[in-house]
Parts: sequence; structure tokens; C-alpha cells
Amino acid sequence: MGDAPTLVRVFVREASSKRADGATVTYLQLVESVWDREKARSVHRVVHNFGRREDLDVEGVRRLVRSLSRYLPEGAPSEQAVGDGRRVLATRPLGTAHLVEGLWRSLGLDGFFRAALKRRGLLERYERALLAMVANRAIDPRSKLGTYEWLRAGSVHFEGAQALELQDFYRALDVVGAVKGAMEERCWSRTCDLFGVQVDLVFYDTTSSYFEIDDGDELRRRGKSKDHRGDLPQIVVGVAVNEDALPLRHWVHRGNTADVSTVKGAIKDLAGLGLRRVVFVGDRAMGSRENLAHLREAKIPYLIGAKLREGSKIAQVLARAGRYHEVLDNLDVKEVVLGEERFVVCRNEEAAQRERAVRERILLQIEQDLRHPKTAKKALAHRIKSRYVARRDGRLVVDRAKARREERLDGKSIVLVGDPSLSAEEAALGYRGRWRVESAIRHMKSFVELRPVHHRTEERIRAHVAVCVLSYFLQRLVEIRTKESWPRVRDELQQLAAVTWSDGAATVVQTSEPTAAATRLLAAVGLQPPSRLLSVGPASA
Repeated sequence: MGDAPTLVRVFVREASSKRADGATVTYLQLVESVWDREKARSVHRVVHNFGRREDLDVEGVRRLVRSLSRYLPEGAPSEQAVGDGRRVLATRPLGTAHLVEGLWRSLGLDGFFRAALKRRGLLERYERALLAMVANRAIDPRSKLGTYEWLRAGSVHFEGAQALELQDFYRALDVVGAVKGAMEERCWSRTCDLFGVQVDLVFYDTTSSYFEIDDGDELRRRGKSKDHRGDLPQIVVGVAVNEDALPLRHWVHRGNTADVSTVKGAIKDLAGLGLRRVVFVGDRAMGSRENLAHLREAKIPYLIGAKLREGSKIAQVLARAGRYHEVLDNLDVKEVVLGEERFVVCRNEEAAQRERAVRERILLQIEQDLRHPKTAKKALAHRIKSRYVARRDGRLVVDRAKARREERLDGKSIVLVGDPSLSAEEAALGYRGRWRVESAIRHMKSFVELRPVHHRTEERIRAHVAVCVLSYFLQRLVEIRTKESWPRVRDELQQLAAVTWSDGAATVVQTSEPTAAATRLLAAVGLQPPSRLLSVGPASA
């Protein structure tokens, strides 16, 4: 039983598809979400298909609601209440939107954006549009038009949704771009005050996001694509996060910007955040002489990865004799000093065994490839296989000598340490934490769905990225405080609903009883469940 999936929730999902004529058809499905322990994620299974949304059997659904209502907690619309003339008009998910809005207010973003809008003579309701876009990114990511339709369809209970117009979402974006820096500073200062979050290590990395268009512009340009889509224009996004993968800052660069040239501006902005002692952690692509000079000029200590296969200096570091000592079960380190530069060599035996096994499989494949002219030609063109192919006596052979030389590098990494106060152990553990920034990048590109970007102007593209990063910031903050993954938190809180019912004399909106888990999750981020009674109005409402 310990390995069996655990039921998380059952919910109604809208699934859309495009027909050959270009029209979009939306279907309603009853979906069961379960936690798969082996895969360490939620898995969805369709329990029942209701068919097209416009063809929904409304009376059949009402009968189902009346049948289930007797199991609802006291105070929720019951079967007897329905029999007394009360009708359930709508049931909308509320819990996750309540969580996002609660954090929005706790961080002071509501007042921050209303003040920014007032200074520019813009409508105050744009603040609600911004919150709606951030919440949508966290719940069911869609385009700005999709977010507008999501609210209008009642897919979530969101106060003020009906007052928002489509143009509000686009105009609100223009404010985000203008106040991005101040917004990030506000988020960090309030997060430190409310949750005691501190920063010791700053991890920096970049990613790219492509656009499915033929021609680029000033911002969207062809460059080295990390999505393997060098044929399309793209943008480059730099992200700095702390040890817990909370974004400190982000930057949007032209698509043809080299990673190494993005660091100078990042260092300048990070220095302006007024953080306490910070160590900048970057990968080997960030370690140019110019960047190291900028870091030293700004008096920011650094940990920079070094390329194992490049440069005589690295060869000297690897050749230098010295005893490794254990830091963790899987991490041994030794320190090497060359002139004024200090290096820490890290060795991971488990990683070394994996790399040796992978190389051996590659060498066996090469041996098979070289038996036939066609496959031999492909091996020569292969990025990795060609490394182990040599020509001897006019024929192609596997270069076993080179493989043995490569084996000396298995499981090793080298860190350039620009801080004399950091011990070798601290430097190794700090650099090893780079997986957090890589995880943050993956989250923003897939989970938060940075793509597709439907905007054309540079200002709105930058604002779209800012909204995505802000939404990720809130989600990651929830994960840290609750010690649960965001999908699990979202799925649990989506069960907390706003139920609208009428008895002919009044229309009442009240919440369902929160589960113990939902109450615990909200409390972990300093929030209370929503009020049981949300509104009472005339029957016509």
C-alpha cells in the first residue's frame, strides 16, 4: 500500500481543441488527480466526459448537485434547502485565488500598483487586472485574452471580474514594465520583513524563449537558442535567485546577446538591492575576465565554475597533487592555489561511475558504427561520438587512449573562489547549490509557461515576462512556507469553492467548508480561510 498513488482531488476541467475550420471547441471533463509517488507528481485521469460545454445537460448537473449536497457541511446549501426553493446557481473554485490575493496584499502589491496607476492617471481597476493575470499564471496559464475569457466564464471566483474589460489587461501591462525594478525591490523587502528570508548566495543564469515568427525586430533576434530553435527569433532572460530559488531580479535581453555579456548589468542591479553579504554564483559561461573584474570592482565575492577541458591553467589545477577530504557522503574536495587565484576541486564518486558507464556505452556504439561506411560517417558528424574517433593507418578506430584521459575528469568540477573568507567546504557546497537556479529556470519555462508569448511590442514582451516571474515568485514562496509542491497546494485549495445560491428573495455567495489541509496550508503563509459569507444581494443579482 505504501507505493500506491494517493487521491488528491476530483475536479471539472475545460479541454479545448481547434477544428479544421479554425473554430475552438471546449469540452467539460470530470478529472481525478492523484499523487504518483514514483513519479513525484500529480497524475490526471479522466473519469467522465460531459461533452461540449454548450451542450451541457444543465438539469442533469443540477440533479447531481442536489444529490451530493446532502453530504456538504452544515451551512452549505443542502438538499432540504434546495427543496425549500433554494437553487444553486454556481460553484466556483476560490481557494487558490484567495491564496494568491492574500500574498499579493501581504507584500503590499495592491497599494504599490494602485499608487503607480494613480501617478499615471490610469484606472484603479487595472490593479485587479494585474492580480488576475498573476493568479491565472498560477492556476491555469492562458494568454491575456484567455485570462479575460477565463474570468468571464466563471472558472474562478474573483472579486471584480465582471467589471474588467479586455483592454484593461493590456493597458495594465504597460505599468508593469515601467515599475519592474521598484516592484522587485518591494517584493524582497516585504518578504524579508514578513518571512525572515535572507540572501547569502545569489545564483545567476540565463535562458532563451523563441517566437514562432519569420522576422525578428530590435528585441527578438536570432541567437544561440537553449531550446534548439536557432532558426527562430528569440529573447534572452537572465534570472538571479537566492538559495531557495526565490527570484531576486530578472532581465530581458536581445535574442543575440551572449550569456557572458549579461552579467555586468546584473551585478550593478544586485548591488542596488541593499542585500547583506552576498556571494555571486555563476556557471563557467559567466567567468570571463571582464565579468570577474566587475565583480571585484563591486566588491562582490564570487564562485564561478571552470571548464575542465579548456586552458593550461585548469590542467595545472587538475595536475596539482593534494589530498581530498570528505565534505558529504558524495562530495570530496581539495584546494589549489595558483598565483593569486584560488580553486576548489570537487569530486563526486557516484557521478564518476555514471559518467564512466555512459562513456562505455558510447564507445560500444561507436565500434558498431565504424563497421559500416554510412554509420561511420554519422559517427564522425556526431557531437559526442566524434570526440572518440581517431584515424590510424588510413582507417577509423575508437580512440581508447582519449577515453582513458577523459576518465580522469569523471565526477569532477572546479570552482574559482573569489572570497578568501569562504572555506573550501563552503565554496563546494555553495556551488553545488546551482541546481536551484536551474530548477527555477525550468519552472518559469514550463510550469509557469513563459511561452507562448503573444505580444509584439518590446514593452509588453518585457511586461509579460515580469508577470510570469512574479507569479513564480509567489508560488515558490508558498512552496517554501508550506514545504509542499505548488501543484499539490493548488489542487488542495481548488476544492475550497464559492457557492452562489438563491431562494427567490436573495442571492447569497458563501464558501464551502475548508478542509483541514487547506486551513493548514493557508496558515503556513500567514493567511486565514475566506469568510464563510461572501455577499448577500437581491435575487436579481
